[in-house]
Amino acid sequence: MRPRQVKQIVSQKYFKIDGGKFTFRTLLQRPESKPSIALLGLFLVSSIISPYFLTSANMAAIMGSAAVNTTAVLGMALIILMGSIDLSVGSQIGIGCMLTAICLRIYRFSIPMTIFTVIWVGSAISILNGLLIVKGKLPSFIVTLASLSAVRGVIYLYNPFNVPIFDRAFLSFSGPIMGIPKIFLLPLILGAVFIFMEKRSRLFFYIRATGSQEQVVRNLGVNVDKTKILAFFIAGILYALAGMILASRLGAGYPNAGFGAELTIIAAAVVGGISLRGGRGTLFGAIVGAVLLSTIINIMTLKGLSTYWQMVVQGIIITGAAVVYRKKAEYAK
Repeated sequence: MRPRQVKQIVSQKYFKIDGGKFTFRTLLQRPESKPSIALLGLFLVSSIISPYFLTSANMAAIMGSAAVNTTAVLGMALIILMGSIDLSVGSQIGIGCMLTAICLRIYRFSIPMTIFTVIWVGSAISILNGLLIVKGKLPSFIVTLASLSAVRGVIYLYNPFNVPIFDRAFLSFSGPIMGIPKIFLLPLILGAVFIFMEKRSRLFFYIRATGSQEQVVRNLGVNVDKTKILAFFIAGILYALAGMILASRLGAGYPNAGFGAELTIIAAAVVGGISLRGGRGTLFGAIVGAVLLSTIINIMTLKGLSTYWQMVVQGIIITGAAVVYRKKAEYAK
């Protein structure tokens, strides 16, 4: 069966594709509408309660933090849309950060060679996760939980110490250009490309369809196993890029970099309207969710709240988002 026929049958019979006639009412019903409104409201309230919020330095800090989360959440959104979960994202960001510093400082690699090496390692880890899930018939939760622990252990075994980066060209990526951190431009470009591909790419459609009705998609002749592995492959590349962005921002590789990031990244996807049941949500919504969480953490930092309170708030946000979107879950695995 041709891909166009698959798309027509699946979209008409088994799940609703975001789109249709554009009206103000349909705009408000889209998954990304609530986090977008919440982000605008948060900026308004934050500018009132803190005189430092709208300063150029603080905006740069928000964009720097959002750069890491936004890049990673694009990969996480694909995995969740597919009906899976990836708990290894924090460790993969960590190994990307640490490996970047090791390649530049210890092995004296050039920047292009460092990028190639980090992406190769990150994609290899995710492909292995995908193969274990697809060929081993194991739940993604178990496989990626094991990967989270194993990858973090590898980081500490290889080098448990901080590795500073002195490559000025690489560190310059965290500098501003017209007031915008250069590292924020990468997720902006990636986000634009992925949003464009979301509506036009056969692979992206199959990812969403798999999360909605996997067995139906299999029966229509789609290679679901290949789709899952490719989704993990793309996610691995994005996690590696997020690790490199973090290394540039910190100016060093830290063995505990990315620790606990899986909570933030999953929360960003859920807050952005991605259904944990799979099949529903948009990549734009996930990006908005990442920026929203980065802004919330920033304002809590400005008000002097500890990281422990930030963890509590993130947990509350995940629960709240799940309640808000509960009635929106029109289809389940």
